[in-house]
Amino acid sequence: MGNRLPNGQRGAHRLLLHVTYDVRALIPELAGDGALPKTNSQARKWRDAIDEKLPVWIRNKALPAIQNHAAATRVTVKVRVEATDLLIDYDPLSTGTGYVPPRVKIEFGARSTGEPCEEREITCDAAEHLPNLEFPSAKPRVMLPTRTFWEKATAVHVFCKQGSVGDRLSRHWHDLVRLDDAGCAQNAFDDPALAKQIAEFKGKFFREKDRNGNLIDYTAAVSGALQLVPDAEALEALEADYKKMADDGILLDDAEPFADLIKRCADLERRANAKPTRR
Repeated sequence: MGNRLPNGQRGAHRLLLHVTYDVRALIPELAGDGALPKTNSQARKWRDAIDEKLPVWIRNKALPAIQNHAAATRVTVKVRVEATDLLIDYDPLSTGTGYVPPRVKIEFGARSTGEPCEEREITCDAAEHLPNLEFPSAKPRVMLPTRTFWEKATAVHVFCKQGSVGDRLSRHWHDLVRLDDAGCAQNAFDDPALAKQIAEFKGKFFREKDRNGNLIDYTAAVSGALQLVPDAEALEALEADYKKMADDGILLDDAEPFADLIKRCADLERRANAKPTRR
């Protein structure tokens, strides 16, 4: 299970995959009939069990699968695990500015059901430009872009409330605008039930505090208090990160000026907060 952008829309061109293991399948002894935890204490037990089981599954299942495939296809790579990330290092043909290392990073998570979702055929971007070569394809289950929007929007909200945008995070702001270009943001705004579901889930499984030590209220965020534009200091750091990403060619041909990107995010924030009574 992974996040995706809709057809025709590209996120930041990075070698990063997000894979979600359905939390109910990973810890069936706690999930029982599939109902999600109703209290914070129940959710804490789920989180503790996830933190114990997911790294073991990655080492015992995901890592050997990648290693065996690399050996079978005679690809020269180094595969290793760091916590819940599976890293595949390869020899690059070019180095760029160094913003993106020569590595495929697969980030595994198990604090979600991944729903709503659908099966989508995934093909290589290079296939249409190299018709004489045969490229692999896959048909994974992926989250619907409406869920992807709310997942990213609430993550950006947390970054803004904490006042720190971190390193290599400007891609999330870029992806929000690409989702809006495809009409997915408006579809997300028109689905208050999904917004509420994600907010309640993240409140149990992704508990975060703002810069003042207060617990971030996801339900309030999707009910008229969403913040997508950081304060001045964080905005400066975000712009610097965005420039590095653009300079390294990560955004291909759609690296709009940073000021335009933030203007679009401010508009998204306004539209998301315009009808709080609907949530």
